[in-house]
Amino acid sequence: MHDRPSVSPGRVACALLGVIICLAVPAGAAPIYTGYLIGPTGPGQDGWSGGAQPGLTNCNPGDEEVTTDAAHSGTQSWRYSRGYGSPGQGTPFSPPLSATAGAPSLGYADTMTATFWFKAVLPSGDGQVVNIYNGTPAGDDRTGINLYLENTAAGVSVGTWRWANNDYAWEEIATLSSTEWHRVDIAALFTDTYANDVITYTLDAGTGGAVSSTGNSWPHPWREFNGYTYAPADSLKFCASSAETSALGFYFDDLSCTISDSSNPDVVIASYSTGFEAQETAIPEPASLALLGLGVLALVRRRKK
Repeated sequence: MHDRPSVSPGRVACALLGVIICLAVPAGAAPIYTGYLIGPTGPGQDGWSGGAQPGLTNCNPGDEEVTTDAAHSGTQSWRYSRGYGSPGQGTPFSPPLSATAGAPSLGYADTMTATFWFKAVLPSGDGQVVNIYNGTPAGDDRTGINLYLENTAAGVSVGTWRWANNDYAWEEIATLSSTEWHRVDIAALFTDTYANDVITYTLDAGTGGAVSSTGNSWPHPWREFNGYTYAPADSLKFCASSAETSALGFYFDDLSCTISDSSNPDVVIASYSTGFEAQETAIPEPASLALLGLGVLALVRRRKK
């Protein structure tokens, strides 16, 4: 007769924890993301994409990638050098938030914020322009905010297109050093009168050189003026002006965005943040899993006594 195999308390704990994790993560859920690999962000790194398509259009090796060449914090950042200049899908979109921001009468939360840090790759200036917009939920267009970074020989020119008298109106916000990291804070309050949206861009907040500019933004009133359907926002969309290999662009780091509503501004409805690091995302419901795990271990210890 063979003796029944013995099972150690440690193995019991591991088995029960495995069952708990399987129950905590629904069948068909996306894999738990453990961080950024060096190389292109898409398709698939932490939900970054080409919007309505998984990957980026006409994206060649070296056009964009997570890198250790420079970082505002940690050891990694995202370098966006050049690429497809489309106003629609195919350029880098940040992961869509679980809520949507836009005109309140259409049922959307009315406030969206974004913060990121950037630095020019080539301090002497390469002429590259990177445009930052909001992305639409369909991932096929730009909307909401618009901020333009141009790396010139005189420094990084930062500006935006406002909307005045049914036409575009350029506003130069500041020219910043091309050798340093700079912080950008964007606060957007969307209204039912699209030309009265309130968009504030603040550069280098908390420093002696902080600059702030408030006004509207062209995409919403332009759509209305030209008879196009309103487009709300749930992400950030990046678009490079040049695909030339001489364009080295910018490093981006410590990026975050939130959606809330001015009726209850202290409540964040949806948020996303990343530092493009190798280890970032926690297992879903970490507090619940930790409590369950401690319970299992307590049972095992009691069994041993």
